[in-house]
Amino acid sequence: MSAVPSHCWCGHKVDIFLSRTPRNPGRRFYRCIIALQRPGESHLFKWVDESILADIHRVDSTQQELITQVQDLRQTLEQHLTVHEEGHTGKEEVFQYYDLLWFYGRPTTKNTN
Repeated sequence: MSAVPSHCWCGHKVDIFLSRTPRNPGRRFYRCIIALQRPGESHLFKWVDESILADIHRVDSTQQELITQVQDLRQTLEQHLTVHEEGHTGKEEVFQYYDLLWFYGRPTTKNTN
């Protein structure tokens, strides 16, 4: 789920506005139009830069998880390949493991003899 909001809790879409306060001049923020019309109500407010940074951290974390999963899969495939190369299965099954390892980043050469 993205940290960049698309709607306020009230259901209205959010827009990006520019802060004109002395404390945050020129800083962009998300806000629904209703919040501007009814300042006493508590509607969505979120800084754009903080939302984007949160999304970057989420994507980075997901990427690291995927890298770990691919490395684990590669290790498992290499273990299976070692067992199968020792003659415990047919040649076609060994080639399937070679193909999977190649797909996941381990360049190999097939010996068809």
